[in-house]
Order: sequence, then C-alpha cells, then structure tokens
Amino acid sequence: MQSRYREDESLLSLNIVEIKSGSGGRDIKLYGLTPFGKEMIESIKNGR
Repeated sequence: MQSRYREDESLLSLNIVEIKSGSGGRDIKLYGLTPFGKEMIESIKNGR
C-alpha cells in the first residue's frame, strides 16, 4: 500500500512535530510539538 502523504510534506519533515521516546519498551510512538511547531500554533491563534 502506498503512503498517503509525501515524506517531504510530513509534520516530522517540516519540523512541526518530533517523536518522543516512549517508556516501558512498548511499541508505541509518542509525538510532541517542537518549539517551531509551538511558535506556529501561537501565530495562528494570534491571527498572524
């Protein structure tokens, strides 16, 4: 099955989110906003 999104347009590639390390050795991926991602959210909230 083909990927839905182009890799160069992914949130990871655009530095908006990052993969956080999980705990307990489980097969779970956790994602969080990068500082740049937080900046973008604030800009959107402020209507810039």
